[in-house]
Amino acid sequence: MKQHTIIDKVKCIGCGQCAADCVSQCITLKDGKAEVNEPFCIGCGHCYAICPKDAVTITGWGEVPETPAAAPVAPEALMGMMKSRRSTRQFQDKPVPQAVIDQLLEAARYCPTAENHQVVEYLILDEKKAQAEAMAVESLRKMKKMLDKVVPALANQDIDDHFFFKGAPLVILVTNKADMDNGLAASYIELMANSLGLGVLYSGFFRVVVKFNSKLRKLLKIRRGYHLTACMVIGYPKVKYQRIPPRLPVKVDRR
Repeated sequence: MKQHTIIDKVKCIGCGQCAADCVSQCITLKDGKAEVNEPFCIGCGHCYAICPKDAVTITGWGEVPETPAAAPVAPEALMGMMKSRRSTRQFQDKPVPQAVIDQLLEAARYCPTAENHQVVEYLILDEKKAQAEAMAVESLRKMKKMLDKVVPALANQDIDDHFFFKGAPLVILVTNKADMDNGLAASYIELMANSLGLGVLYSGFFRVVVKFNSKLRKLLKIRRGYHLTACMVIGYPKVKYQRIPPRLPVKVDRR
């Protein structure tokens, strides 16, 4: 549905904040009131978010969030959580409630996307999870000799029947035509997952297999031209990590 940006001229005080913050520079002040040049509006919502008088309406989105913009998370708490996250490969035999899954997807819904297009698609593996993993395991076993030369760490691994999903109760696939949007969406899901006490594994080898296995892509119904950027294996961890492993210094160059 086409979005339309409407300025309430009664509420508008002509402060110009919307015009200054407009990504496509399609808002100007005319006779002391904001005015939108609709053909150039991309519907990003910056004007709606910044207006101090709630004079902006954007149609075509369905619902409008009821909560105001929240205060920033304490940086120390956020940094501590980000440093402490680990790739989880041991999960409890405990389902992830639907209400929690809804929270993960709600977090992803508010990740940044180019021009606010929000075209990232999510696939939750339910009844097809076991079949998809079995097909992927079969493919990887056939590809293993070739991949061993490229990924030496794989050579020492046993490709068991749960190699990809590790017995986790939840698998979310993130797909889109733009990898950047997908990556941002996946990072929002992981941050929310960690805050909810969940562990996450990015199953990179599953992405590789899907790329080369057309039958698996057909089973998953991944649309033509779409990339599987992230296969997120999610569940409640069976283990607790006691400390943060060391990291190399960040590499920064200035030019």
